[in-house]
Amino acid sequence: MQHRVMMGRNLVVSNLVDPMSPTETVPHTAIAVSRRRVWLVRMALLGVMLALSVKIGDVLLGISLNTRERHELRLAPNTSWRHRSDEFDYEFRTNSLGFRGPEIPFDRTTAGVRRFLVVGDSFVAGHGVGEDDLFTAQWQRRLDESRGEGPRSEVINLGRTGTSTLGELRLYRAIGRRFRPDVVVLCLYLGNDLAEIVEEQTFKESAEWAPAGLPRNMAYRLAPNAYLELAMRRTATEMVRQTEGRTDDQILADVLQAAKARGVDESVARQRFQSLPDDVLKSARKGLFPPHRLLQACVDTDRTARSLDPDDVFFERAWPRMEDALGRFAASAETEGARFLLVVIPSSLQVSAEAQAFDRRLGFDVNDEWLTESCRTQRSIEAWAAANAVPILDFTPTLRQATEPCYFVRDGHFNATGHAVAARAIADFVANAASVGGRDD
Repeated sequence: MQHRVMMGRNLVVSNLVDPMSPTETVPHTAIAVSRRRVWLVRMALLGVMLALSVKIGDVLLGISLNTRERHELRLAPNTSWRHRSDEFDYEFRTNSLGFRGPEIPFDRTTAGVRRFLVVGDSFVAGHGVGEDDLFTAQWQRRLDESRGEGPRSEVINLGRTGTSTLGELRLYRAIGRRFRPDVVVLCLYLGNDLAEIVEEQTFKESAEWAPAGLPRNMAYRLAPNAYLELAMRRTATEMVRQTEGRTDDQILADVLQAAKARGVDESVARQRFQSLPDDVLKSARKGLFPPHRLLQACVDTDRTARSLDPDDVFFERAWPRMEDALGRFAASAETEGARFLLVVIPSSLQVSAEAQAFDRRLGFDVNDEWLTESCRTQRSIEAWAAANAVPILDFTPTLRQATEPCYFVRDGHFNATGHAVAARAIADFVANAASVGGRDD
C-alpha cells in the first residue's frame, strides 16, 4: 500500500506496513517478552545500584568506626563494669584506648622520660583486682618513689584479656609502638599461651578469613564492616549474659554449643557438666564462677597440660608459631629502637597445691611434678631467649617462695599479693637488665 504525504510543495511517497495486514502484525507474545526483558534489566540495574550503595555505606562505616582494627584488637575503650566472683568484687575500667591504667599521650610531654611498655594477656590486664593493685601500677609507684632528681619513668599497661602472643604482637604494632617506648616487656603466660596461639589467627589468616556458610559468607562479602560490628555486639552481649544468673539448662546449652564448636562429643560434655561439684554449679548459677573455666572443665580438660607439657604432635604444631611470633615481636621492638625483654608467668598449677586440688575436682588433667619441675614450654622459651640474647625473667621461683597465696584458687589469676610480688620482681629485673637508654624525643 502506498501513502502520499504532502509536505510543502514536495510530494513524499512512503511505503508503510498496513496495520490490518495479518502477515505484518507483531505477536503479543513478542511484546510481552520484550517488556519482561526491560523489566529484568531495570531490576538488575536497581540491584547493582543497591549493592553499590550498601558497599559504599559499609566502607564509610568501617572508616568512621575503625571497624577492622577494633575487631582484630578486641578492645573496649572508655568502659566500666562490675566484675564479681566468689573471690573478688571490683570495677574493671578502661581508658580511651581500651586498656587499664591512666591516660598517657603517645607523644612525650617531657624530654628524657623513660617509657616501659608491658604487653600481655589477662594477667597484665589485671583480671581479678582493682586498678591500684595492678603490678604495672605498683611498679609505677616504686619508680616514682625512687626517682629522686632523675628523669621520670612511665609504665604503660597494654594488657588484654583472652589473647595469645600473636594477638599481643598485633596490639604492639597497632598501638604500642606509637608510645615509642624505651623498653618493651612481653609477658608470656605458661597456662594457656601455647594452646591459644594455634587458636588465634595469624596476620595472613586474618586477612583471608570469611565466615562459614553461604548466607553468612555472602553477607560478609557484601558488607564486611557491618558484619563485624554486629559480631562485636553479639560478643559483648554474650559476655554480659554469662556474668548474670543462669539456670542449669542455660549453662548446659552453652556447654553443648562449645562442645560442637570444638568437635567434642556432646554426650561427653554433658556428662562432665553433670559431674561438676555442687559448689561450682551453685556459683555458676549466680554468675559468680568464671564462665571460661566452667566451659574448659566440660570440653577442654587437657588445655593446661597441652600448654605446659604438650606431646610431640601438638608441640610441633604450636611451637613454630610461638617461635615465629617471638622473633617478629623482638624484631619489631628493636626496629623501633626499644629494648625487648621477656617475662614468664607460671600457671597457678605450677605454684599452688591448693589450685591443683581444685582443678582435679573440676576434672582437669594435673601433674604433681609441675609444682617442683620446669615444663616443656618453659624450657623452650628459655632456650629461645638464650639463643636470641633476650633477657628473661621467670616468675616461677619467686612465686613458689612466697609466704602468702599469690593466685585466686578458683579463678587462676594473680590476686593482690601476686601482683605485689610480680611488681617487685619486674622492677628489679628491668633495673638490672642491659642498659636502657632514654630517647631524646
